[in-house]
Amino acid sequence: MKGIKSILIALICAALVSCESKNEHLERLVPGDVAGVVCVNMPKVIEKSGIKQGDDLKLPDDLKELLKANEESVICKLVKNMPKSGIEIKERAYVYFPKKDFDYVMLVALADEDKAKKLITHKSGCQFEGKDGVDIAISGNDVWVVSDGILLKAVLKNSSDADKASRLASAIINYEGKSIADLDEATRLLDVEKEITAYFDAQSIETILKANPVVSTWVSDYPILHLLLDNDIKSISLDMTFDNDKGDMNIHLNMDENCRFAQLLDAVLQKPSNTFLKTIPNSMQVVTAMSVNGANLVRLPQIGKMIKKINEMPYLGGLHLDSIVNAIEGPIAVGVSEDPYFEGDYNYVFAAESGKPYYIVDMIARFASRLGQDPEVYEGEYYYSYNNKQVKVGVNGNVVYIKMLNYEQTEGYASTIEEMNNFFGGSSLGVYSHFADKDVNSTISIGLTTDKKLIKGNFIANNEGNAMMQFIKLLCTIKPVNDYDYDMSTTIDSDNMVGEFHAF
Repeated sequence: MKGIKSILIALICAALVSCESKNEHLERLVPGDVAGVVCVNMPKVIEKSGIKQGDDLKLPDDLKELLKANEESVICKLVKNMPKSGIEIKERAYVYFPKKDFDYVMLVALADEDKAKKLITHKSGCQFEGKDGVDIAISGNDVWVVSDGILLKAVLKNSSDADKASRLASAIINYEGKSIADLDEATRLLDVEKEITAYFDAQSIETILKANPVVSTWVSDYPILHLLLDNDIKSISLDMTFDNDKGDMNIHLNMDENCRFAQLLDAVLQKPSNTFLKTIPNSMQVVTAMSVNGANLVRLPQIGKMIKKINEMPYLGGLHLDSIVNAIEGPIAVGVSEDPYFEGDYNYVFAAESGKPYYIVDMIARFASRLGQDPEVYEGEYYYSYNNKQVKVGVNGNVVYIKMLNYEQTEGYASTIEEMNNFFGGSSLGVYSHFADKDVNSTISIGLTTDKKLIKGNFIANNEGNAMMQFIKLLCTIKPVNDYDYDMSTTIDSDNMVGEFHAF
């Protein structure tokens, strides 16, 4: 009798498994050894963004206008085509980054395979053909596969791999090995309560970045970037949750308590401080700050290389940057905003907390005087002109500041903004950004907490807007990667690093 019961149970389990569609468990198709993976909870994103009406998707008119204005954006293309793509909105979608063969792979569940094929053929001009057990279409490095209720979109690392693309795609669709769902470190990735989750193997991402010629050039020009690339963080996980006009973000760093990177943070960073906000105009769209122990910071080899590079440049060697950094005992902050009068130009404010702020001002004044550019002094501020901008150097309490504005400041200061005070008062390393235009009116803040393993962030839709929709709009305004390509032929003109610098 027991044997019969066991057989019946086994048959029932087998029947249940056979009824499961592959597209209901896409996480099982993501290998456990990928460099990174992002999961989008489609039902929650669509519901909270408000673009679902009954069983249909309908994009609001203002979003349609934004998509039209940014039609080259990959995100825009995905959002624009979503209502007519046949995507199954009751399942989660995944984008992962393999270590070889593909730049990325996207896996989406399909409710209507024919609808998806028709749209892809229309957009790409490529016909699907059956090959290696899957229906595949290839255009250049772009690969589309429709099989078993799944849409696979991938980009080949090399176009020469096109001949084996169908074999690679078939292997993904039929993958049965250890998946990302089997990794203990990636448990947050499958949290059904979150709208967006992600997991990255830190060492693999570093390897990929270092192999990129653009990144390697940046690191060569700016050795300080070694601090971010050369670390012993094991993995990074992220989750985002949206509720009405607010979104919360958590970034978890999986690292040992006494690893090199943790020791670096302990040695370099100081307790959070918001004192510098009294020198930052409240019109600055992006403000970033790092509270540091200057004496420890200047001892880092990466910082030493940067200072050496600057000291070897004509004129700038006399600035004694190492002495200035050594005198900093708190936040180093930068505020940036688009110029209100000249398109493509920006205004800047630099600030630093110091126990010897007047020493730093005097160092800058002596440097300028040696160049024959004595400043005018008015109410304690040193006035210069640099590249058609008015430059003011001064001290407010224990904060030294440099303002590079091409207008006379009439606005107030960020110290009057409660949210910024609270944010920088609790984060020793953070970025606070405000986007305000007809399409996106939101604030993003991301900062390292006192727990060095946790970075917290907030996304707030101003004017009580829909945070999920605002976040989608923000992603849609991001330009294609090729618009940001680093010009490898560009060389730094070290003979003109000082620019047109003269006193009023």
